[in-house]
Amino acid sequence: MNGCVLFFVRNPVPGKVKTRLAADTSDRTACDLYRLMASSVLQRLEEDGVETAVCYTPEDARPQVVDWLGPGRAYISQKGPDLGRRMENAFREIFFMGYRKAVLVGSDIPGITSEDCLSALEALSPKRAVLGPAGDGGYYMIGFHRDGFVPQAFSGMKWGGHNVFGSTYETIQRGGLSVSLKPRHMDVDTLNDLREFIKSADSAAWKGTPFMERARTITGS
Repeated sequence: MNGCVLFFVRNPVPGKVKTRLAADTSDRTACDLYRLMASSVLQRLEEDGVETAVCYTPEDARPQVVDWLGPGRAYISQKGPDLGRRMENAFREIFFMGYRKAVLVGSDIPGITSEDCLSALEALSPKRAVLGPAGDGGYYMIGFHRDGFVPQAFSGMKWGGHNVFGSTYETIQRGGLSVSLKPRHMDVDTLNDLREFIKSADSAAWKGTPFMERARTITGS
């Protein structure tokens, strides 16, 4: 039980997921895309040997999430009043389960690869964390060794702001760790994000897949 990827998801209910994308499409369209995007990314990671634990919210949605993503892996409910506490508690729980290393990733990052995750786990040590910057000023990946966990990285943050990545980087360094940076990837929150992803180099891996066909239908690309 050396390393695990914490895959953060929200139970896909129309009107509750990807609300900014829904504002330019519809609640149902945004929900359908999120369902397909998250399940496709998870399948892609696991097919390449990444051990995962699905961290879901809300806490009572386990049956629906397991029905969506399937059995055969760990499922952990996200616990806490805000995103920071939920991420902190996910790390604490996976370390309590016996894992020495953990990397947390978002489920709306179609450009992420198994190599990103495996190399991040490999880079972790008691003196080194990992961060993967997202295009909006936040991060899509954060990882710690059990013996070098810095919970302060999840406190006092204005989530969704443009300085989340920089503030987190500085907090980890103040905790006495170096930071290994992973490649930048974009998250898909808006219709424009989806269009930009379709035009990006990352989209090549999804050519001809149901996810990409749905994305092209939504954007008219």
